[in-house]
Amino acid sequence: MNKNGERHEERTREYDVRNDDNEGLSQAEFTEIQPLIPVGNNVERYDDLAVEYDVWYDANERLFEAEVAALQAIIPDGYGLEVGAGSGRFMKALGIDRGIEPAKNMRQIAKTHEVLLDEGVAEDLPFPDGRFDYVAFLTSLEFVADKHTALTEAKRVLRPGGRLIIAFLNAASEEGRQLVAAQNDLPFFEYASFLTADQLMELIESHGFWCHTVSQVVGEDDTFEVLEGHGDGLYTVLAAIRP
Repeated sequence: MNKNGERHEERTREYDVRNDDNEGLSQAEFTEIQPLIPVGNNVERYDDLAVEYDVWYDANERLFEAEVAALQAIIPDGYGLEVGAGSGRFMKALGIDRGIEPAKNMRQIAKTHEVLLDEGVAEDLPFPDGRFDYVAFLTSLEFVADKHTALTEAKRVLRPGGRLIIAFLNAASEEGRQLVAAQNDLPFFEYASFLTADQLMELIESHGFWCHTVSQVVGEDDTFEVLEGHGDGLYTVLAAIRP
């Protein structure tokens, strides 16, 4: 964590994120590798898998620490919201003020981590306009049925100049390609809709956000680091500015 912390300033300097990676997939290429995703209810699925979901963080402590470090580098000071906060692990680690989660069992487990979550969904945030300095989707946007409405809502509750934070599993990375190919056999990801970094940037820019920085977690065997750019690591974080 100390080594990662020393590199935060370097990693988060402003740069042209689109010029950083030539390994993104075109829409046609992505469509070719993306299997047909079954229609399913992610809320029910994660209600059933809540305990298994929460245990992952203890079993993968080093990777979780690297993911937190990547997010600490881009989350600003101020009043924040996490959308789809799961069992509250990131909220607690990052000191995020508010969180919503539709799965009841997730909210119950979050209480054991001393995190209180509001019930709610990304497409209908129960907060007034301009309430937050930042809104975070931390590997939750993949599981949102209507991403356009979710981003419209995120923009609504952000103040002008506020920051949109998205952590996602990059479908253009080697691990991402493997995940997409196998997702129908993986209970946690069966109903997910994965995006490449370029596709996500295009999506958020269509809602008026300006993409500020992108970084990724890379490594193996419990040795991880956070690097600028995208394409090599599965876990990728993006920060964008609301106009």
